Amino acid sequence: MARANVPHVISDDSALGGNLIGGSLRFNKSNNSYLSRTFSGSSYDKQKKWTWSAWVKFGTVHQGVLFSGSPTCGGSRTCLYYENAQIITDVCGVGAYDQSEGRYKDSNSWYHIVWRFDTTNATADNRSRIYINGSEAPMSHPRTWSQNVGYGIGKNELHTMGVFSNSLTSGALDAQMAEVNFISELSLDASYFGYTDSQTGTWRPKKYTGAYNTTGFYLPLDGSHQIGKDMSGNGCDWTPIKLSGTVPISKATGSFPILNTNSGATVAHSGVRPDPYASNLVFATALSEYGIVASDVHHLIKGSGSAKSITNSGVVNSNDHYNNNSLHSTNFYGRSGSAYFDGNNDQIYVGQHADFDLGTGDFCIEGWYNAISYSSSGYYKRLWCLGNGITDSILIDINYNNNKYEFRYNNTSLILTSDVEAPTNSWEHVAMVRQSGVYKMYVNGRLAASSSGSGGADLDYNRSNHRLTIGRVSTTNDGNSQASSWNGYIQDFRFYKGTCKYTEEFTSGAVDSSVIEDSPSGIAIPRTLDSHTGGSVALHTTANVSPDIIVASNSDLYLDGDFTIEFWIYLNSINNDTQHPSIITFPDNSGLGQVYINSTYNFYSLFWPSSDIVKTVDNGAQIGKWQYVTITRSSNSCRIFVDGVLGGSGYSGSHATATSSQAFGNSYGGLRIGGYTQNGIIIFIFYVCIF
Repeated sequence: MARANVPHVISDDSALGGNLIGGSLRFNKSNNSYLSRTFSGSSYDKQKKWTWSAWVKFGTVHQGVLFSGSPTCGGSRTCLYYENAQIITDVCGVGAYDQSEGRYKDSNSWYHIVWRFDTTNATADNRSRIYINGSEAPMSHPRTWSQNVGYGIGKNELHTMGVFSNSLTSGALDAQMAEVNFISELSLDASYFGYTDSQTGTWRPKKYTGAYNTTGFYLPLDGSHQIGKDMSGNGCDWTPIKLSGTVPISKATGSFPILNTNSGATVAHSGVRPDPYASNLVFATALSEYGIVASDVHHLIKGSGSAKSITNSGVVNSNDHYNNNSLHSTNFYGRSGSAYFDGNNDQIYVGQHADFDLGTGDFCIEGWYNAISYSSSGYYKRLWCLGNGITDSILIDINYNNNKYEFRYNNTSLILTSDVEAPTNSWEHVAMVRQSGVYKMYVNGRLAASSSGSGGADLDYNRSNHRLTIGRVSTTNDGNSQASSWNGYIQDFRFYKGTCKYTEEFTSGAVDSSVIEDSPSGIAIPRTLDSHTGGSVALHTTANVSPDIIVASNSDLYLDGDFTIEFWIYLNSINNDTQHPSIITFPDNSGLGQVYINSTYNFYSLFWPSSDIVKTVDNGAQIGKWQYVTITRSSNSCRIFVDGVLGGSGYSGSHATATSSQAFGNSYGGLRIGGYTQNGIIIFIFYVCIF
């Protein structure tokens, strides 16, 4: 009789890799970052038995709190913390109860820590047990947990991870944490949360599949969901404090960059990112343009219409002085920078427009903000304002009394106050929407406030003296306009009409997220290998050295007829001492032919012998982003394009087209890329790909 073929079923706890964890949350000791939650629905009996499990990677040997319950000292506040490389349990006002005999110093290793608690156990040493990487850790017991007594954890009071719950500025944690499980009313060992890999002998994560019970929670902390979002189904969410509530851009589901970027959003590429809500977009500016700071690109995203005119009063690009070693804060786009507002009446605004009549419909206004200070001489700092002064407008401000975001309607109506504080020196995404008469405020993708108050108001701001202002109160009829001016950075501001865009919480992607890709499963990156697509050449001028590339003589490079010159270019700077930076220099032919950058007005140009034949719009040459430049001649008609746009974005006039039959180079051909130094060293750094 033949043997039945029974397939081997591979489960999560037997497969190589087990539970793949996609990242971890980084706690920053320097700013006392932590997670907090006030328990509810518990009881005294539920304080007697529970289990806490987490994967932790310590940054340094320090004192840092892993889990703490109750804000009351004197026999209530109970916690698990790390000190002198030991794992310690403690009750405030009483002292340590358990101390690990082993010490855990390896900052390159992940530790799976399980705290199993059960004061109903008749054996005193079994009432509190610690497991490290699957094995019960040998512990000393300076004190004994009293039988059938409920302590601070599980109490209907404040709980924290990252600081002491009774002292929020003490015990700050320097560590990464992932896969946190809290099981109320059950005392479980480590095997419920991990397993030993039979092939490597290492302890690996396993997904907990049991009940969480009344106050239990599950926080992945890997960027797959909002930081602090309970995925157990109990709704026991935690609030991130002084933690960036963002995730790596690869994990984001909303608030993507306006511009095309590399995979990490640190370098701007040519063009704008597609937007599924483009048909409702009425204004969009990346606020990261060298020289001009801001331009409206909503029409490029939408594929129709035209740009709205922007007025800039005092706002500068944060990286305009990059060469003076003053690289400033930017969320996306790296050296392209962001808009810097110095708090002294700086503003960017768009004048009256029909798009600003919102009626009673849905809308969404969103942007990225990084505050330097909220001090405002008694006035609140304004992120944006739509209307005419504070008495006839909608706006978002930050209340310096509590550092919380507020949404106001006609000033007299405070519609929303966020449930989280706005930090300083940290990028935050704030989206204000109206959805079917309900106002909602999302901070880093998390719903921070909601109200139907004045939700049906007719918001018509298409009237005389009404405008959209970024960084200040609209118009000048408000006496506190200067005091309420934004002091900090702003980037990627968007305005949608007729859609709320965000109907539910989302993960907000940022460059400097508190969630990082390091995890107990390794670096969580896709395993698929991308095909090699080439690279670029860096030309970096230093004192007395001006690098260049000489292309050998060839008659094909004598341009006396139709031609196309095209290249990708990434500029780190456009400064010079005595000559404008040259991209391409042709051999002398009774005059010098060049493709160069005018460092006074920041435009690209085809030049010969002493004037520009065609040139782009001023500030068409941008630092910190890849641009695609094309120069063509057909039947003596010359044209210049940037990113496929004649003359570059915002071009108007005639200087991007011209008639010229001028030959470039000579019959021997050849040319030089970079490094033109006829009268001095050019301070010029760029990367170029030429096709």
